[in-house]
Amino acid sequence: MIYLLKGCQRCCGDLYSSDDIYGKYIACLQCGHYLSEQQVVDLNSPGLGLEVTASPAVPTSALAELAV
Repeated sequence: MIYLLKGCQRCCGDLYSSDDIYGKYIACLQCGHYLSEQQVVDLNSPGLGLEVTASPAVPTSALAELAV
């Protein structure tokens, strides 16, 4: 598990990486915001190991609709 302090673009909260039955993801501890694939690419820098891809079972558009 990787933690990025004050990395959330929405609330400046702390991000963490994890995985579940749908695959790997990065989310905020404070507000619960899940990063999109593009946000992960923008955030990713060499050495962090944050290569997260969306699961084919969950369409990206469905994830975008869940964002508040």
